[in-house]
Amino acid sequence: MNILHASDLHGSVHPLIRATCTMKADLFALSGDMLPNTTRGDAACEVPYQTAWVRDYAPIFRKIFGDALVLVTPGNHDYIDLAVRLASAGVNAVPLVGASGSRMNR
Repeated sequence: MNILHASDLHGSVHPLIRATCTMKADLFALSGDMLPNTTRGDAACEVPYQTAWVRDYAPIFRKIFGDALVLVTPGNHDYIDLAVRLASAGVNAVPLVGASGSRMNR
């Protein structure tokens, strides 16, 4: 089984694209701070910004992850639940920590 782990990409999808060009992952583990930020902590700005970013990149994520299981835990710069957003975009994503375990509010 091949496991690809990524964290602290802060919105850069290129490392994931490069990694999946050279290896087929059976499981992805995303351990926080995967989302980009537009401010230094203003949730009123971050939530819509991160939500739109996931929506815009959804086709790329479906291609990167394919049918593989994607385990997601939030980071301190993540204001939305990435696992839920990926799952709603058709990715087989599962949250490892709920909103009570982070500062996510949506």
